[in-house]
Amino acid sequence: MMAAPSGSLVYLSPFNPSNPTHINELSRQRILCGWGLSSIPSWCEQTRLGLKAIFWILPHTPTLFDLPAEEISSRLIDGAAPPPEQDPEFRPLGHIALDWVSEDRDEEVAFKKGGGGGNVCLATFYVLKSAQGRGIGGEAISHLSQIAASPPYSADYLTLETWTSFNTQNPLWWASIGREIDPGYLDKEEWYGRKGFEVFKVEKRYRYLNRQTGEEMLLDLACMRKELS
Repeated sequence: MMAAPSGSLVYLSPFNPSNPTHINELSRQRILCGWGLSSIPSWCEQTRLGLKAIFWILPHTPTLFDLPAEEISSRLIDGAAPPPEQDPEFRPLGHIALDWVSEDRDEEVAFKKGGGGGNVCLATFYVLKSAQGRGIGGEAISHLSQIAASPPYSADYLTLETWTSFNTQNPLWWASIGREIDPGYLDKEEWYGRKGFEVFKVEKRYRYLNRQTGEEMLLDLACMRKELS
């Protein structure tokens, strides 16, 4: 268990890549999220190598939230198996991670200095839909920032990659992924900006299948960071 300030709604606890209950719950949440299920074996290996650290977002009081049943993400791949049953004794509200290596090997996003410090990337972040809108995500980022700024990380910057506001506000972008524009969709670039992150570059680096044309396309991602004091 990671220490959290008094009065916190949640705390962070490390994911164990050798624990079947943890693997089952991570699989369940990635199915609910709509992506990342096939990446779990590599995430586990990265965790063992010290390149990735996944943390569970857990409520301080098990009965703190009376959450409704989760809805299956509309992005769930056709024909995919439904999520496994949740262990009633283990009910995290989501998960969040620190990565020392980015998918694109971009050292501006993730790079560990030999003498300590560097850029560590906030990644693999998901809060159950039924738990969203309660301040849990923002608090999880606050706790993660404290971890990233402290040993053994002692990072200079906490970074992340997310959709640009231009994409999520563009009806053509929504049409390209096979969905109508969702006025209630969270503008993640703007949301992270309110958490202290600033865009330092925008690059086409996310591969996505255009459901209208069947062609693979590269989408803009905003690379954001905040300095850790």
